[in-house]
Amino acid sequence: MKKIVTFLSFLFILSQTLHAQGEFRFGFQASPSFSWIGTNSNQVNSDGVRLGFKLGVLGEYYFQENYALVGGLGFAFGQGGTLTQELPGTFWAQSEHASSESPLVAGTSLKHSLQFIEIPAAFKMTTRYFGSLRYYAEIPQITIGIKTQSRGALNGTIDTTMTSSMEEILDVDESKIDIKKEIAPLNISLGLGLGAEYEISESTSLVAGIFYQQGILDLTDDKSHLVLKDGSSTLEEEDSKGTLRAITLRIGVMF
Repeated sequence: MKKIVTFLSFLFILSQTLHAQGEFRFGFQASPSFSWIGTNSNQVNSDGVRLGFKLGVLGEYYFQENYALVGGLGFAFGQGGTLTQELPGTFWAQSEHASSESPLVAGTSLKHSLQFIEIPAAFKMTTRYFGSLRYYAEIPQITIGIKTQSRGALNGTIDTTMTSSMEEILDVDESKIDIKKEIAPLNISLGLGLGAEYEISESTSLVAGIFYQQGILDLTDDKSHLVLKDGSSTLEEEDSKGTLRAITLRIGVMF
């Protein structure tokens, strides 16, 4: 909680300093988001959406009346999603947990909970005002995400055909697995957004919008997932690409 308060204080001071220059509009967002991890493999299925939250400061530089360059800085909490492995194997092998070396049957689920510092940039187009309301689009939007935390929960069944131990259900709490070695340190996504601004005074507007982001980098580490392919008895790297995707409902205020 202290980190969030410190961060928001920093953003407020930064926004007031830059706003004083007079060429920019600045504001804050506090936005719920729904994220999931998509894959390019039919042997690794996306199987769950996470409800997260984004906090940050936004800045807009209008080089023409209805056209602006947009930037910002913020935190993204609770990002990620659940992946289900359709092949048996060992998963998150670089992390210290009970099943890091135990083979698991097909159907193991891996839940990801991630946090990022985000640096968005976009080109913004706005309509004229219709009374107190105008509409906008941000196309394209590019976001650089720097990973600050990654935790996971694993749920699966030990494969007793490959181990002498008794069969058991493995259920590990999300907060107990640190998967920082399993997740790429950087996430870059492309997206777009549509929304509206409601002017409540000459210098203040309420902002609402819906944004879609899709990662372009592989978020998951194949070396951490060793699977049995096509009836083989030898574990091989998974060889799939997992990308973070999100829908964000932007709620903010601009000054």
